[in-house]
Order: sequence, then structure tokens, then C-alpha cells
Amino acid sequence: MVIRGKVDSDVAKQAAEGIAKGIDGAKSVKNDLQVIAPAKREAIDDKDEVITTRVNEQIAKDSYLKNAGIHAKTNAGMVSLSGEVSNLMTSAQASWTAGQVPGVKSVKNDLTVKEKA
Repeated sequence: MVIRGKVDSDVAKQAAEGIAKGIDGAKSVKNDLQVIAPAKREAIDDKDEVITTRVNEQIAKDSYLKNAGIHAKTNAGMVSLSGEVSNLMTSAQASWTAGQVPGVKSVKNDLTVKEKA
């Protein structure tokens, strides 16, 4: 199990990990929570929103990707791509395109490849 998001303190981060470890069926917990003071959080969230907009604009400009049904979401500079694409090439192109956008630290490709029969 992976936990992600933003918390106010190290104490909250450790508490969340403890709760996650107590969930039935949780074999291990990877704690990817970020500790961000509430005052700074708003600036980071705004930045993530801007990055998401830029990624979506780049995808819309690419004739190969614009109708592929790709959705982008950004968390602390990490862009997650979701949706269903028709082939591996489209998936790779989407990752590369998102990675070129200013402010993107990394790209997590959660696209599902569904080849047409």
C-alpha cells in the first residue's frame, strides 16, 4: 500500500503510516506523504494546478494525443497520467510530452493500453 498527499507535520505523517499499517490486508506501507506547513501548502497547490493545466495544453496540442482520452493530475510536481489509450506508442508519447512541461519533476504513467481487436 502506498500513501500519498500532504500533511502538516512529521507527527501526522507517522500517525497516518500507523493507521495504514493497521488496515486489514496491508502487508507493507510505503509512506510518500509530504510534510508541508499549511502556510506553504496553498502556493504548492496553485503550482500543481498550473502544471496540470500546462500538461493538458501540451497533450491537446499534440495531434496524436489530443483525442486519446488522457487525464493528468499533479501532486508536488509529480504528474500522474490516467486513461485508456490504444497502443504502447501513445502511452510512451504521453509520458514524454508530460515530462517536457516546465515544473514537472516526474511522470507516473498509469495509462491502460487497450489494443483494438
